[in-house]
Amino acid sequence: PAGLQSTGSVRLYSCDNERNLGSLDLLVAQLFPEKLEASVDTMPPKEDPFELPGFVSTSPCDGSTLPKLQEIHADNDFRDFASRWRSHANVTWNHMLYDCILTSGCAGLPLPQAISSELADEALYWGFQQSTAAVFYSNWTTWDASQALQWLAQRMHHAIEHGLPKLALWSTHDSTMIYLLNALHAWDNIWPGYGSALVLELYADRTAHEFLVRILRDGQPLKLGLCDDKVLCPLTRFLQAVESTKPPATPCTPPTPTMALSLLSQAWQPTGLAMVAVALA
Repeated sequence: PAGLQSTGSVRLYSCDNERNLGSLDLLVAQLFPEKLEASVDTMPPKEDPFELPGFVSTSPCDGSTLPKLQEIHADNDFRDFASRWRSHANVTWNHMLYDCILTSGCAGLPLPQAISSELADEALYWGFQQSTAAVFYSNWTTWDASQALQWLAQRMHHAIEHGLPKLALWSTHDSTMIYLLNALHAWDNIWPGYGSALVLELYADRTAHEFLVRILRDGQPLKLGLCDDKVLCPLTRFLQAVESTKPPATPCTPPTPTMALSLLSQAWQPTGLAMVAVALA
């Protein structure tokens, strides 16, 4: 993007691993083919608000197993699938194998001969059910994502006060993207593909004298359930929504949230102040 090479206009962040750092390097090379002089900020994994667990199965309140996972594991259809998977693959089914099947399908790679397309489809189904159980049937992933949302809110405050950075890029994970969208009630239940991007835009409405936030997924503006299904969410309302994602300080019982997403196709030409992007590695 033209005009962003100036000092302080761009900030780069990444989860501290080779895959995320490499993905950020590729992204920057495409955005700034004439070279960008900028360092990449990283944090130790335990301190990084964007380094979230890819699979959540136990309560942060008392360590108990998510009831929905227990229900899945007791399901006769799941047990039948797990038995056939063990027989054909010669390995016990584990939710981590979902990523292998998903990656093979997305990359067009052949499956092992012992894994039929029908069995692979079942693996995708049950793996998705297991991997998203905490998203659909608890608030635990929302609490996990809360710190990342608060961090983004702090970056927006900094952009308002100092006018910089104009663009901030994060290289993070697909599960983190899901948790962020779900926390704002804006996930469409579709797993993000490699190279997917969330873009959080901060605008200044010079007429109304207020700031507005808009979030896009792969270029599509999203309605935010926690902002009354608005696409352009007033910053004050967005910050209230972020505050509502914080986990309670007392022992808790996970409710079952409901989620919905609608894509809005409309043109809107505001005066841009700053843009913050979250990029997936």
